[in-house]
Amino acid sequence: MNDWLSRIEAKIGEDGDKDVVKLRMAMFDVGEKMLELLRRAREKWLSTYKQELEELIKKLRRGETEIIITGEPLNNNKSFMVHLYIGHSTIEVARVAKSGNITISISLTGLKGIDVFVPKFLDDKRLRASQYGLLLTDGTTNKKGYPAMGTNRLWQAIIFSLIFPGKSNVSIRGLSLNNDVKVTWNLVAIDIKAYSKVRLKSLGKSLISIIRNS
Repeated sequence: MNDWLSRIEAKIGEDGDKDVVKLRMAMFDVGEKMLELLRRAREKWLSTYKQELEELIKKLRRGETEIIITGEPLNNNKSFMVHLYIGHSTIEVARVAKSGNITISISLTGLKGIDVFVPKFLDDKRLRASQYGLLLTDGTTNKKGYPAMGTNRLWQAIIFSLIFPGKSNVSIRGLSLNNDVKVTWNLVAIDIKAYSKVRLKSLGKSLISIIRNS
């Protein structure tokens, strides 16, 4: 994150186009706030989560902790998930059906999010096309109808803020512990009310038309 921010900061003044400069400044501002969240998460990890995880490992070795399993662990054609609950976090170990791939994630509680504000850069047609496209794929809407997304890809978190201009809340949901350690970001665009999934599906033809005519 530090390296990425340094590269963006270095490029802010390279282009004479004012819109490009503003876009890079917006990306830098969002990145800085996300870096602040990472610092807070690290402090919380060292003070709370790490100690709880170490205690959980000791209890597992002594057989003193409860393990909850959902799914069918004895059927290789079915997925299953193991849940381990600690004070401020939950560990989930999942096996994917047929492939047998194992994924491990830690959900963290007690981490406050932060609000970011991004001005509008795209015209309405491209903005709607981008929003519908995201909500029909990796995005969703929360219970209040706001656009939302969980992702461990930094570029997706930045793009989300850009295509839903205005105020968004960014928080850290947890960690993905697979080939490497990745932060899972949770984003909610609180200045924009979204369509329901059913309504979005009915807008598929409009989305295609918007993209073709752009």
